[in-house]
Amino acid sequence: MLLQDPSDEPASVLRKRIAAEKAEQAAKAKAKKTTAKGHRKMAKKKSAKRVA
Repeated sequence: MLLQDPSDEPASVLRKRIAAEKAEQAAKAKAKKTTAKGHRKMAKKKSAKRVA
């Protein structure tokens, strides 16, 4: 085994940082998905008005 480099962050801090990044990415993906659904609904409404 090697000695830990004192400049490296502890594993517990690394795990917390990775978990926070994953949560942030999931929130962004969810927001993007919700926005895309909203755009599709508006597009359907607009196309329905054009047909009528």
